[in-house]
Amino acid sequence: MATRVEKKPLCLSPTTRVSNVTVTASSTDLVEFSSVSLFCSSSGSSLSFLWLNGSSEVTASDRVQLTDGNTTLTIVSVTRYDQGPFRCHVVKPLCLSPTARVSNVTVTASSTDLVGFSSVSLFCSSSGSSLSFLWLNGSSEVSASGRVQLTDGNTTLTIVSVTRYDQGPFRCHVFNSFSNGTSAPINLSINGPENIKLTISPSQKYYVEGSNISLMCSAVSKPSALFQWFLNGGLLSDTESDLRLINIQESQSGNYSCQAFNNKTLSNQTSQPSVVSVLGAPCHFFA
Repeated sequence: MATRVEKKPLCLSPTTRVSNVTVTASSTDLVEFSSVSLFCSSSGSSLSFLWLNGSSEVTASDRVQLTDGNTTLTIVSVTRYDQGPFRCHVVKPLCLSPTARVSNVTVTASSTDLVGFSSVSLFCSSSGSSLSFLWLNGSSEVSASGRVQLTDGNTTLTIVSVTRYDQGPFRCHVFNSFSNGTSAPINLSINGPENIKLTISPSQKYYVEGSNISLMCSAVSKPSALFQWFLNGGLLSDTESDLRLINIQESQSGNYSCQAFNNKTLSNQTSQPSVVSVLGAPCHFFA
């Protein structure tokens, strides 16, 4: 019977950690169709270098040259599409395993239809060994903060109290010492309602009886919000985003507010009250 031989990774001796990664350019003010070189340097030993333009890996082509062990990126005949942002990513090889390349990078979410100020978790998975994980929101790297948590070796990204600025697209970039891959983008939908706003036109401190006033309510919501109006806390019959007060009377003075309702998330948000003060019509005396 044949004996199965398992190929074990070849691991290198520990080397100094990667630090002080910097990029310099031969010039940053360029004329179209000129050339430019970017130089990446880092402390550490036995390093591997990867260039990114936005969230996309830069590879060699007719106009793009990667030299000096990928530490130098040269772009020949630059155009306005070569403005970056460019970043240099440096990794320290630890193990070499020809059977453990990065592949099948996928991202899943706990939910993609969200209400403002709720929480969401994104999970990144990949085939391969000795993997490192990097999250991108658009072209920007995601780092931990008060609202952002990176856990499970950076495979899980959790955003607490989401807003409309957290809609993505999010991608997960996975790499090891000799290969890398990036997931397809995933977008979050922040359904709302949020950022409700009540405006009055014309805007003035007092209104004379008989005036016409328009109150307009807006909110960020998917699907579009349904509206209700209140006067001094009492519900009015109007259900449009605009409340028109025609030939207004002194009895209609008070605190007006609107409420936006999302019939998908079953959540609502109410505006701050706006005061409408109506003065009685002036009396006219005739001799």
